[in-house]
Formats: sequence, C-alpha cells, structure tokens
Amino acid sequence: MSPLLRRWLLAGAALVWCWIIAYGLHAMFNHATTSGNVADSPERWPAGTRLLRGGGFTIVMFVHPDCPCAHSSLTELAVVAADAAVTIDVVVTGSHAAGPMWDDAGRIAGASRTLDDGREAARFSAHTSGYTVVYDRAGVRRFAGGITGERGHVGDNVGRDAVQRIVAGLDSAVRAHPVFGCSLGGS
Repeated sequence: MSPLLRRWLLAGAALVWCWIIAYGLHAMFNHATTSGNVADSPERWPAGTRLLRGGGFTIVMFVHPDCPCAHSSLTELAVVAADAAVTIDVVVTGSHAAGPMWDDAGRIAGASRTLDDGREAARFSAHTSGYTVVYDRAGVRRFAGGITGERGHVGDNVGRDAVQRIVAGLDSAVRAHPVFGCSLGGS
C-alpha cells in the first residue's frame, strides 16, 4: 500500500470516527433535553378523582415504574417535601407497586402512594412520567409540569424552584415547566 493511500485511509477513518462521536454526543444531548408531552391539567381539582386533596397544598406526581428518570423526579419531589415550611400533601401515582421507584416514593416525607390504571392520569392530563401538579388549599392549580432540569438529572432547576416558592407562599412567575421522562403509556 502506498504511503499516500495509507494517509487517505487514516484520514478517512479519523473523519468517520469523529462523525460517530459527534453523532453520539448529539443523540445523548437531544435525549436528555427533549421534554415529554405536557398538557394543561384542570384549573380546579378534577371532579371524580379518587385522589384525596389535603387542606393545604397538594402535590400530585405521576410516574412510570419502569422509567429510568423517575428516580430523579422523585428525588426532587423529596427535596420539595423536606424543605416545605408548611404541611403539604404529596400523592405519587404509578401503575404498579413494585420496584425501586415505588420504594423511592415511599421514602418521601408525608407522601401517599396510589395505584393508577390510567384513569387518574387522564383526569389530570398527565402523559409523561414525572409530571407534577400543585393545587392550593382552594383546589386551584398553581403549577403543572416537571421538576427536573432534564432527563435523569437531579439539582437546582426552574421547575423545582417554582414549586418550592409556591408551597412557601411566595410568588412565582413560573406556572409550568417541561417534564422529562417516559410516556406513562410505556417506557
């Protein structure tokens, strides 16, 4: 093989390798930052729901038990519950009571866990795992969306900050935030 041909082959292989790395990084970034389907939950606590609304703020989170991002959403919800200076009611719904996600939900201070066959998710217009809705003591929706900054990431973010401000009785201009997770219909 001639030295010139060898250089061209090595240069070509290096370009293909760089393209593969760039494509992989792009795909990972795109996956992490692409939010799920968000629709508006009812402005008032849904009629006919079997979920119980407390006397103060009630936070409802819908999670898919096989969604790898559910742990991050539940971790952020635990932060909100632990930091709340007032009593809040937290309801976590899932399609079955098995696995680490259900255990994570059980460790959140004051949280109740409720199984859902999809009817409650439909009542609250929840389509994506991690979807969180906050209702005030009058049953008025104050926030709907996600409380993580991107898929599978824990840490400061606009959604969690908005919920913390709302339950603390402070004003928040943010009433919605993208939700990052799997479809509640499947992982």
